[in-house]
Amino acid sequence: LGLGLDDGRKITEYQLKHISFFLKENGYETFILSEPGFKIKFFKIFKKYNLKIINSRNLSDLFYIFKNSKLVIGYDCGPMHIATLFTETIILASFPKVTGFTV
Repeated sequence: LGLGLDDGRKITEYQLKHISFFLKENGYETFILSEPGFKIKFFKIFKKYNLKIINSRNLSDLFYIFKNSKLVIGYDCGPMHIATLFTETIILASFPKVTGFTV
């Protein structure tokens, strides 16, 4: 599970809770792929949801992690495209907010 902590592709606490529940209900062990600069946020998530964190320091780590994963969930980004080469993936899409527009 990649959190996508930048503003354009954040997984919200609501999504995290439901994704985590879905994975546990289906027999998956859930791991979060760490992102540089978000150590405090990851520690809070680890404590609250008891999810394991995988550190990846370079591109080869990503290849190894994805090769040994059954399912990867995250927002559309470079690492998710790499994941599609190795495992089942669920790629989430983010859409910009449009103001002043009604349907």
